[in-house]
Amino acid sequence: MIEIKLAKCLLLLTEQELQTLLARDQTLWQTALRRGKAAKQLQRFERPGGGMKRDGCSAREGGDI
Repeated sequence: MIEIKLAKCLLLLTEQELQTLLARDQTLWQTALRRGKAAKQLQRFERPGGGMKRDGCSAREGGDI
């Protein structure tokens, strides 16, 4: 089940129900996918010792740790 917390209620949907709703609106589906990709990149970027540091140097390139 997927929990969606709204201001005055809690929705519980199955994965299939959510896919059915998203399939009706391709723009929403694409927007959600872009957000997911951006969130994953941000997590990878902010993970200690992984990916690029904020100054643009990777930890392996000799950026200060």
